[in-house]
Amino acid sequence: WKSAIVSTLLLPLLLGGMLAGCGSTALSTGDPPSVGDAATVLTSGGIAMPTDRNATPQSEASDSSIDGAPVAGLGEVLLEDAGPAPGGTLRLFLMPVEDLNPLASSDPEVGDLGWFLSDPLVRIGANGLVQPCLATGIRSSQDGRLWDFSLVDGVRFHDGSGLEAADAVASILHAAGAADGPYAAGLANVEKTEAIGRLKVRVILKVPDPAFTRHLALPVFPESAWKAGSDGEVFNPVGTGAYRFAMRDAEGITLERAEDWWMARTEKGSGHAAWPDRIRFVFGSTEADRLILFQQRRIDATWSLDADMSRFLNRNDIEVRTFAGNRAEFLAVGTKSVMLQRPEIRAIVFRYLSGCLAAGEPKGDRVKDGLPDPVDAQTALQLLTEAGCRVQRKGDAPPVLQVPATAGMRQAALTIRYNALNLDRLGTAEWLSAQLAGIGISVFRQEATVEDSKKLVANGQFDILLLGCEAASGTPDRELGNAMRTALGSKAAVADMLPLYRERLAMLYSTRIRGEKLPTSVSLYGGWPEWYLIGTGTP
Repeated sequence: WKSAIVSTLLLPLLLGGMLAGCGSTALSTGDPPSVGDAATVLTSGGIAMPTDRNATPQSEASDSSIDGAPVAGLGEVLLEDAGPAPGGTLRLFLMPVEDLNPLASSDPEVGDLGWFLSDPLVRIGANGLVQPCLATGIRSSQDGRLWDFSLVDGVRFHDGSGLEAADAVASILHAAGAADGPYAAGLANVEKTEAIGRLKVRVILKVPDPAFTRHLALPVFPESAWKAGSDGEVFNPVGTGAYRFAMRDAEGITLERAEDWWMARTEKGSGHAAWPDRIRFVFGSTEADRLILFQQRRIDATWSLDADMSRFLNRNDIEVRTFAGNRAEFLAVGTKSVMLQRPEIRAIVFRYLSGCLAAGEPKGDRVKDGLPDPVDAQTALQLLTEAGCRVQRKGDAPPVLQVPATAGMRQAALTIRYNALNLDRLGTAEWLSAQLAGIGISVFRQEATVEDSKKLVANGQFDILLLGCEAASGTPDRELGNAMRTALGSKAAVADMLPLYRERLAMLYSTRIRGEKLPTSVSLYGGWPEWYLIGTGTP
């Protein structure tokens, strides 16, 4: 099983873009300065900091401006790309959800709608590094438990109100309190969030976390965006972003370009308002409509869980990009196997499987950080021998591993349990069986229902169980362990876990969208601030 990684560009990209319109300064991974020190970890770059709440952000200088004339559409005629210019409607998919709050919704399209409506405190770049946006001057205490940051002065929401610390605090608290939202897991370590000035915010963590800033990659909305209604809180989609909410009808939602977007006037920003005049989110009745509408050319971009996009590769009107998603597959070790209960043997088996994953993962995107040091089969067998095991060989036949038992030595054997309705997991079970046979471990595969899996996690009566978990947006590989433990629960009878791979997603784009495409698990439409449309006269 090998990951089919498709990164095909069917027509030339004439404009290099940014993943996001905010600053490009990366967060240092070194020891953070203590609060009160003059050192600043993140700066917004090029933005003057007026003290007036109603002031407009200023730019010291502009790097460059890009000029382009509008391109008229001529039906289905393939038009020449004359460069970026305003005009047209970008059409995207959305299920007809009632709540458009991206801080609470698990729907990825609602999350991306939030990026168009408002800007985040920080962004996660395509390189995985933290970049400043609304938050600047982020600094922490020596132990990484207390974090202070300031907000860019002069930023205004679409309703005319100015951004203040109370708005950031309200957004963090709502994101942390939404149990099913995309940010709750990452903010679970927050003990207290408070405004310590008009534009200054303090976050106190339960336990120190030197990498906490990546959990601030969430959009900010005014404190007044949440109002009490008859059925609970009602969210008003008002933000600071490149697009403002215009209307909702029976067929979809329309956003219109905000000509006064603050990022268009900053040195580290885009230098211009967004190119498309508007964004139209087209409602679909089922998830399957996502690809149907795209194939009918009624939307311009969509994503699919199916990473095998080979059937689209011969289409000259489609561009395909694949990327690692938030879902991770992993194996859990229970308490039943005497062999795997010995830490030294389990560690060797994990190192061997780590080497197998590096050579060719079963499916999806390889976990590149957080796995044990890899070894090959020969080294693993030598280490197992040193740990008290015995290896039997007969000619060219595969080795047979014997492990210490209560009554002498016995052949190493394991049972892998998995949900057979998940075809990817079935394939992973077969792949694991073949790899473990390479070091002499006999494997039996046994199906398990979802209920069976829950019971097994609770009682620990299994050797190996294949499971999956949903990590928070932007979770790096090295932090997948936290997502796996959260998925299992605090009372799980699990001895150990090993991440296997991250689910691979595919983004499909109509070639009427020009500009760099940088999809990530944080933003499906990464790179959109530099997108422009050709054939803007077509519907």
